[in-house]
Amino acid sequence: MKIGIDAKRYFFNQTGLGNHNRLVIDSLIERYPQHTFYLFSPKAVEHKSPNVEVIYPKGLWNRLRSIWRVFRVATIANRLGVDTFLGPSNELPKGIHKHSHMYKVAVLHDTIFFSHPKQYSWFDRRVHQLKARYLKKAANRIITVSQQTKNDVLKYLDVLPDKVEVIYQDCHPQFKRESTLEDQIKIKEKYKLPSDFLLMVGRLEERKNHKTVIQALEKLDPSLHLVIIGKNHGGTKAKLQNQINELKLTQRVHFLEGIPFQELPVMYKLTKILVYPSLYEGFGIPILEALHQSTQVVTSQGGCFAEVGGDSVFYVQPQSVSSIVDSIAQAIQSPKVIDTNRLNKFDKNIVLQQYADLLVEYREK
Repeated sequence: MKIGIDAKRYFFNQTGLGNHNRLVIDSLIERYPQHTFYLFSPKAVEHKSPNVEVIYPKGLWNRLRSIWRVFRVATIANRLGVDTFLGPSNELPKGIHKHSHMYKVAVLHDTIFFSHPKQYSWFDRRVHQLKARYLKKAANRIITVSQQTKNDVLKYLDVLPDKVEVIYQDCHPQFKRESTLEDQIKIKEKYKLPSDFLLMVGRLEERKNHKTVIQALEKLDPSLHLVIIGKNHGGTKAKLQNQINELKLTQRVHFLEGIPFQELPVMYKLTKILVYPSLYEGFGIPILEALHQSTQVVTSQGGCFAEVGGDSVFYVQPQSVSSIVDSIAQAIQSPKVIDTNRLNKFDKNIVLQQYADLLVEYREK
């Protein structure tokens, strides 16, 4: 069998989406050495597996990589005789719906561009929505990473429920390893971390709800600090910094950016609580990462959050300062017992078998 995969984020995204792509795709390549995998990349890269061929734009197309990726990949995949095509990052190449012999699967990680359109510029929102709507016509199956996202897909794309499959994510294996005391001391000294701090992980944008957490921090014990890890987006950091200055919290809020991925598990281990009162997520991978480090979690009611956290986390009304304050106090005074058995629901082997069933074994029958 010949399997084509949009591998842009597999090769060039080093954060959550890229990590998930590598976990799934590398495992499929290893599990099925008898099949050929064509990885479509916007740039020339190498891959060491003998059953992998990297397809990339050449000649004039090398100057038009984005156009090549959107409008040429379907034609090339058809010419190569691809049997199954996977779009693991919210899209499929244009024109692929014309090739009826090809089994087409797309992973839609969230629908924020529909539910919270103001989080995007007009142009970006329009592009994301067009790509998502194209899946209704082009995809044989759509994978979502939570039941909540499936519900949103059914709502916004008006597809039949049987067309949408929920396959949960697993976090990177390094979050399941215990860090040493030496590692913890080293990280604490490297970033000059305070003794007691809350942690927020995620891009700095309105949806992540940093503003309400900072308001809550003012009402908490003055010895408690807040460490925010995330890349600035759309001028959000400047707005937060103004808020911090007005509340006189400059000594208690610390921004960190560009933290090496391998240091994040230690950050989870050092913090008292992961505070994650996001207004919307497709899955909420930091919750799973924190729980594997036996870290207490405060997150939002509703949405996908309970699918990940179960009874192991504290839930808040995300835009209520008092709700966040109360839950943080409870998490400090009476920590929850983390149901480690429940975490098996997101185990890598289960996730990979579901992908294998859908992408390969279903087609082999």
